[in-house]
Amino acid sequence: MEFVTVMFPTSRGVNIDGAPRGRTGQLLRLQAGTHRFDLGVPADYAPPNQTLAVVGTTAAAPLEVAFTSALSAAPMAVVGAARLPSKKRKTSKRKTTKRKTTSRKTAKRKTRTKKSRAKRSTRTKPR
Repeated sequence: MEFVTVMFPTSRGVNIDGAPRGRTGQLLRLQAGTHRFDLGVPADYAPPNQTLAVVGTTAAAPLEVAFTSALSAAPMAVVGAARLPSKKRKTSKRKTTKRKTTSRKTAKRKTRTKKSRAKRSTRTKPR
């Protein structure tokens, strides 16, 4: 009996010789010999598969088969930067419009307040 641990940044199903056999990070037992390892669908990992001879392993010292994320190689900052300007433009226009409306309302309130104070002061004067 041989022991293998398949490594990947996130938990994924592991296929050995085309059949599901466990998950990444788990200690997997299999027969000695040459085996083909992959992580199934979606194929967002590299290399697409690995064929390795599994011989002379123990539970304390298993063979480690490592896969890397193919998405981590993509420049994430560039993709995010391309999306930000369009969102900012929409948001900033809305805020600008909102501020103008608020300032007009405030000006109208002040005008109304001054007029009503003037009316009150003329009403309260004794005749």
